[in-house]
Amino acid sequence: MSYTSWQDLLDDEEQPSGGGLLDTLGERAGAVGDALVERSDAAIERGEPMTQEQLDAAAKEELLNQIPGVATLMQERKGLESKMRALLGQGDDDEGEDPRRARQFPVLEHTPESRILDRQLAKRDEDRHIAQQHRLALEDLERREGETREAYRRRRRAARAARRREQQRAQQRAADRKRSAFNEARTASRWDRLRDAAALGRALRERLEKGGRDAADADRRDAAQANARKAAFERAMRSSRQRRDALDRWANGRAGKAGDWLDERIQASQDATKKAQEARETARRLEERLDTLGVDTRFLRKVDDAINRPVRAVDDLLKKKDASRLSRPDGDQQKAKRKDDGGVAADKPEKKKAPEDDVAAKDQKRDEQRDEKRDEQRAEGGQGEEEAQTPAMPDPQEIRDQSRERRKEQRREDRRERQREARSRDRSRDRQRDRQRDRDADRDAQRDRERDRRRLDR
Repeated sequence: MSYTSWQDLLDDEEQPSGGGLLDTLGERAGAVGDALVERSDAAIERGEPMTQEQLDAAAKEELLNQIPGVATLMQERKGLESKMRALLGQGDDDEGEDPRRARQFPVLEHTPESRILDRQLAKRDEDRHIAQQHRLALEDLERREGETREAYRRRRRAARAARRREQQRAQQRAADRKRSAFNEARTASRWDRLRDAAALGRALRERLEKGGRDAADADRRDAAQANARKAAFERAMRSSRQRRDALDRWANGRAGKAGDWLDERIQASQDATKKAQEARETARRLEERLDTLGVDTRFLRKVDDAINRPVRAVDDLLKKKDASRLSRPDGDQQKAKRKDDGGVAADKPEKKKAPEDDVAAKDQKRDEQRDEKRDEQRAEGGQGEEEAQTPAMPDPQEIRDQSRERRKEQRREDRRERQREARSRDRSRDRQRDRQRDRDADRDAQRDRERDRRRLDR
């Protein structure tokens, strides 16, 4: 007896009575309703009310749980349905099969046709293997050729890099040589300027020292002249006293002898003039020497004038004071002295001057004025002679401008020479690069022809 569905299995079972089954189903339906109400209330409390589909599914589930044995029956139903589908050929292919059968090796039963097919497949596999070997050989050959080409390119790049580095080193060495030569020339010129400045400084220092010595000599000479004037004044005073005594003696019938004080003053003035001429001659020779060295003497003259100006001013002031003091008689000198001392004796009546004192003072003043005029004329004559003998100096600014223009022209010529050398080097480098490029192209073409010939031979 065969069964087609699970309903056929229920025919042999005893059917329960109608009243008891309905009562049982009513009770279970009430329990299912209570369970659904509880589940719905819980869902509402969670804020997720159940839909109608969810209620139907929950009712079915609760109903199945309330009927005992239904779950077992449902499992048996599923198993029987799957078995019947397998018997009818409607089930899954893998269902009901042993998984070990899929792992078994298929055993081929040979026939003449299968053996012919086997030989054809073996020949095809052998041909494929030979073609694969040939293809691998070609790929290996191409790979080796590519590696050879790459190695050649690397060697060529390395050679170009080496040549470029050597050229850069040569350029660097040339630049270093030029820089060192420029630095040496600049150092030499700087040393020349320093030597010239040192020579000028020495000459200026010597001139200043000589000016200082001349100023000291002038001071000593002025001091000597002042002492001489003071001694002459004292001699004049003694002479005036001697004259007064002589007049007194003459009045008394006796005669005296006056001192000759003018000879020593004339000799001192002549000595001072001679020293001044010697100093001017020495200064003229020094200026001629500086002119031969190319040193601007105008600056030195200014320095000399600045040094001697205070000396001359002091000398003039002393001369004026001596002249004013010698021009005053004894009474005036005593009065001036009392005024300088701040005394009160200036208001006292002066003593009556003797006629001999007035005559001696006038003679002294006249001699002083004559000597001052003679000294001024000699000084002006010596200065004019010195200025006449001083050669005309070139303009230092013009000399500096000419030197600057010569240096600029030399720099421009050097720059043009460097540009010509750089262009010549660039042209030579371009020609060498073109020749090397042609040689590389010929070598590559020859190598390609050799490779094609070897391929044709194979």
